[in-house]
Amino acid sequence: MNASGIDQGVVTKVEGHLAYVELESGDACESCGARNLCVPLSGGTRSIVAANPENARVGDRVTVEEQGQPVLTLSALQYGLPLLGFFIGILFVYGGLIRIPFLAPELGMFLSGLIGLGGGGVLAWWGIKRLSRRPGRFFTVRLLR
Repeated sequence: MNASGIDQGVVTKVEGHLAYVELESGDACESCGARNLCVPLSGGTRSIVAANPENARVGDRVTVEEQGQPVLTLSALQYGLPLLGFFIGILFVYGGLIRIPFLAPELGMFLSGLIGLGGGGVLAWWGIKRLSRRPGRFFTVRLLR
């Protein structure tokens, strides 16, 4: 996706209300927040599955537009869940739910926070993988006129 959130491509396959669009990889692909939702293909191109409300056909040139706020959703999962896990881990020791007798309280809170951070990271990874398997959720195609 380019800076405006809209990219162009060619429809390579249509299944029901979904269109598989082959996009050209650009310089912005590496810094795109939604790159986890694109599937790299051979030859430097990327493919994305998008909703097809205009019934585009194979070979049609289309623009791919963001539907909703995929970058915000992915950012919340990538950064928010691990941070929340870190704070919850700290609160377990601080609140007295977990006691580690042989460590200083601050070290125990930090280690518990790291465990929470790891747990939040695993949940974020799982959530992003699950979202990426829902085709057509974040993007829609519009025929070029």
